[in-house]
Amino acid sequence: MKWHLPQKLVASYQGKEIGLRSVPETVGDKLEIRHTWMPTGQFAPSRHGSYIPLGTHVACTALMQPFLQKQQEKCLEQAWQAALPLLMSPDISNNNEFTAPWLDYEPYLNGETDVYFLLEEPKQRVKIGISGNLRQRVDTLKQQHNTSLSLISIIPAGGIETESALHLFFKKYRLDQKGLGREWFSYTDELCEFINTLNTYAIRSHCLRAYGII
Repeated sequence: MKWHLPQKLVASYQGKEIGLRSVPETVGDKLEIRHTWMPTGQFAPSRHGSYIPLGTHVACTALMQPFLQKQQEKCLEQAWQAALPLLMSPDISNNNEFTAPWLDYEPYLNGETDVYFLLEEPKQRVKIGISGNLRQRVDTLKQQHNTSLSLISIIPAGGIETESALHLFFKKYRLDQKGLGREWFSYTDELCEFINTLNTYAIRSHCLRAYGII
């Protein structure tokens, strides 16, 4: 049996060829070379005033891919934390106003819609909903409620499953008022703290898991 040093595997992170086998023996072989996109510590503007991570394609084995992905996501989180004090995102619901920046990147959620948190400050209540068109949805809600609303957080690709999990987690704060539906919640200190914490995460699903929501 022929053995290979771990350094031969680690070298794949630099995009070098690994001289283990020229052709994988089976489909899904853990030593198969694959090219995987991974984030770096740089960002660029994206939709609705958000940001997206820049990245690069890395050649690595299927065995090493999850470890390298985790390493690069840690670099992404560190870079995002460093950038947070310097960035703002325009509030899509109010001209000339800004909100906490958010990263339009979510590798672990695959919903077809985004989860949004919309604050009606005069009444201290928050709507937790989903939409595939945030700008249109916010404009519609402003017309319906005839009041000022601020988009205070977003979970990209959260979808209905994440929305339902959030509704369940904060159900004790749900407002039971006629005509409101079931998506409005009292803007309590706990909910405020959660949203503020959520806004510090580059990858929002990491925050949801830390809270035990998903």
